[in-house]
Amino acid sequence: MKAAFLKSYNKALAYLLTFLGLGSACTFSGCMYGTGPEMYGTPSASFFVHGSVYSDDSMGIPLIRVVMQNDTMYSGPEGKYSISATGFPESQEFQIEFSDADGAENGSWQTLDTTVAFVDPDFKHGDGDWYMGEASQEFNVKLKK
Repeated sequence: MKAAFLKSYNKALAYLLTFLGLGSACTFSGCMYGTGPEMYGTPSASFFVHGSVYSDDSMGIPLIRVVMQNDTMYSGPEGKYSISATGFPESQEFQIEFSDADGAENGSWQTLDTTVAFVDPDFKHGDGDWYMGEASQEFNVKLKK
C-alpha cells in the first residue's frame, strides 16, 4: 500500500515539475508571442581607424607597427594602415601606438603614443540586435626621424 502511494506521488510530482519547467522556458515577451528568446550580453560596436603614416617630406613610411587595444598591424609599402577595436556603442577613446618595426633598415623613426576619439559616432551596418554596427575615422600620422 505504501509503495503504491509513493509511486503515485512520484508520478504526480514528475508531471508537476515537467509542467513548471516547460512553462518557465519562455517568457511573455519571448517565445510565447513569437518574438524570440531573451537576449543576454552587452551591446557592442566596431571602431575602425585608417590612414597613412608619413615623414616630414610627405612620403609614406612602410613597416610601422600600429597597436590599438588588442589589435596589431603594420603600415603597407605606401604607409597606409587600417586597424580596429571593439567596444560599447558610445563615444570612445582608443590609445594607438606607432613604432618603428624594422629598425634602421627603413630609417629610424620615433615612437608616437596618441589617442583617437570617436565622439558621437555614426554607426552603420548594425544587425538590429546587440551589434550596433561600425564607425570609422581617418587618422593620418607624421613621424620624425
